Amino acid sequence: MEASTEEERKQIGKIGHIVGHSDKGPRGDPNYPRDKLETYENWILLCPTCHDTVDALDSRYTVADLRRLKAEHERSMNCGCAILSLLRC
Repeated sequence: MEASTEEERKQIGKIGHIVGHSDKGPRGDPNYPRDKLETYENWILLCPTCHDTVDALDSRYTVADLRRLKAEHERSMNCGCAILSLLRC
């Protein structure tokens, strides 16, 4: 079955913040620079279920854990820009 143009552009992942966007949100850090919150380095692309899980269980999925997972994924793709290229659809 062929996908329509609309279907080809549908985002099925969610962009998560490694350091929380809000100081009081999951993994929030009032000392983290505000200008770094909306940067590639602070984003992780997750499926909707994993996104909701890491936010709901933020004491289990720490900033260090998410940075490690992202780095491992990027290494497995042999390209540090693998996720970034997906975000520029």
